[in-house]
Amino acid sequence: MQEPKDVYAQRQAAGARTPDELVTRLEDAFIVRDPGGLAELFDEHAILSPRDPDMEVRGSEDIARFAAAHWQADRRYLAQVRHVVQASDTAAVVVDWSLTGRGSSDGTGERGRGVDVLRRGSDGTWRYVISLLHVCERSKGEQRWPRWP
Repeated sequence: MQEPKDVYAQRQAAGARTPDELVTRLEDAFIVRDPGGLAELFDEHAILSPRDPDMEVRGSEDIARFAAAHWQADRRYLAQVRHVVQASDTAAVVVDWSLTGRGSSDGTGERGRGVDVLRRGSDGTWRYVISLLHVCERSKGEQRWPRWP
């Protein structure tokens, strides 16, 4: 069931209240292709580091333009939160992400594991400060370290 547009707008305007919610809002903004909404999810001085190690996108407005280029290529972004570590008003989030769609180079899309650093502002809203989209390749077996006793 789809919620009415005014309810969706009010929910979006309230701002992300948790790190997990911020990840969901990024997906939502990407799906509805909302550059203004996407820019609001990032700190004005945020840095996005995509797969290319020689490329950094700086600032919320440029990050929104970077996303718009993917929309032009008919790409979709999805993320699954793997782990959140929060200390007061700062959080690190490990996500498995995918970019899929007709615009992908091989027709299947790209996948990766990234780390995002988020900060909660004085208004209580979480925003991206650093987004490293490609930290490591996801392993098929997801090897895990042994637990400490």
